[in-house]
Amino acid sequence: MTNRLKNLREKLPVRKLKASGAMGLAALSLAGCLASGDAKASTPKPSPSISQEATPSTASTETLAPVAPATPEAPKPSVDAISEQLMSPSVSIEEFAKYPQSARIAAGLVPAIELEDNWIGMDLFSGSFSDGTTLDSYNPIRGKVLNVGSTFKDIYRQNMFFEQLMSAQRVSSNETTLDKDRAIKIALGPYSYSPESTVAVSKIKAIGNQPNLLKFSSDNLRDESFISYELKRDTQLDDGTTADVMEGVVEVGGQQYTLIFVFVPVESLGAGNGIWTLQSLEETAK
Repeated sequence: MTNRLKNLREKLPVRKLKASGAMGLAALSLAGCLASGDAKASTPKPSPSISQEATPSTASTETLAPVAPATPEAPKPSVDAISEQLMSPSVSIEEFAKYPQSARIAAGLVPAIELEDNWIGMDLFSGSFSDGTTLDSYNPIRGKVLNVGSTFKDIYRQNMFFEQLMSAQRVSSNETTLDKDRAIKIALGPYSYSPESTVAVSKIKAIGNQPNLLKFSSDNLRDESFISYELKRDTQLDDGTTADVMEGVVEVGGQQYTLIFVFVPVESLGAGNGIWTLQSLEETAK
């Protein structure tokens, strides 16, 4: 890991999580994948079949409110000069982390736009979930666009898309070495709610220890069971702002995790649409 990444980790406060949860769900699935010359190899593992869609808690029934449908034909986002500059090596990780959330998310979506435009590395997104939908179908640029009415399952799976997007960043088109700076910028943009969050800091550490591209296999992706969820509208966050929050429980590898996502509107994705960013992840006792 470069001194620059070490310095960033020292600057960001680290809060404790239990051992397996601290590395995020990628540690459960991607840690079992092998980085190979063609970046396709993975270690399959037995996986239970997916349960039915998560059962909403009583609280979620009370807090759910009518949601206006998102614009069906949202304009396809394009790479703007500022976002392209933020994703370039000329902007350090430390500088990137200081930009407003809207700018970080817009920049972090640049690789998703490029994936749709040139299809380089699309093979890394071919893994499918238990219902047959592929990982690339959760690319918000050409696939599912989410809003405050989205299901916990779709929110979780789109976050998995960003997990894979981080592990698909190449230093050049003909190499399998991971471009760690671009991967970390995605982690600090559409993946996590804040650069100071435990999930962001843990993800930076995980990326720092990952030399090559990795891929989620279908076995990895199908190891998911959605237990419950609760949508909390207009919730006041620790930073004093108000946002819509989704809290849900998913079981992966026999362990249950509680994930909290915060909805961030993204104008370029269409009216009412946006990205659900991961705020926290912790192990849950059964």
